[in-house]
Amino acid sequence: MLACSDSHTCASGAFNVAARGLGAAEIMRIACTGRTWHQVPRTIRYDLTGELATAVTGKDLFLHIAGAYGDATNHALEFGGPGLARLDMGDRRTVATQGAEVGADFTLFPADERCLAYLARRGAATPRPVDPDHDAAYAARRTVDLSAVEPMVARPGAVIGNTLPVGDAGDVHVDQCFIGSCANGKLEDLEIAARTLAGRTVAPLR
Repeated sequence: MLACSDSHTCASGAFNVAARGLGAAEIMRIACTGRTWHQVPRTIRYDLTGELATAVTGKDLFLHIAGAYGDATNHALEFGGPGLARLDMGDRRTVATQGAEVGADFTLFPADERCLAYLARRGAATPRPVDPDHDAAYAARRTVDLSAVEPMVARPGAVIGNTLPVGDAGDVHVDQCFIGSCANGKLEDLEIAARTLAGRTVAPLR
């Protein structure tokens, strides 16, 4: 388990960690007593199949889930299924990070071979994976075909029930873009931006 003051501590769920951001008062309590507590939430399970298309990322997967299934307040999100093996660690971190945006208490991925190899390459201590019981009961169990996920956008204001495929957004004039937030600040994201902008210039002021 991991507790930290950053609201997106939940990103560590990509590494099979029950991670959650807490407020300043609770962090101070942990510092003084060495303890904290969590109420065990009901869990929503997502079984992934297929594989993301080349231009589709973990952020698109999250926006698809947020638009299709909405609020997950007072729940944990758990991911698994045969498609998981083809979801890279960067995409898993993005999905786990964004769990906070739908109100999830925790977002958990298993410590599968891909995860363990990633940690081993970085000299991490041998983890002790925690898997769900074979007879675990879920609040809901849903299947998501990764190959059916399209590039997505969230409309202003919120992501819960407020997302749509990019192709359905119509023509939108863009004045300003921001790259580097909690969900798209990885080196892989900056590389995508660099490829997209290569050879292009800033538009003249209107």
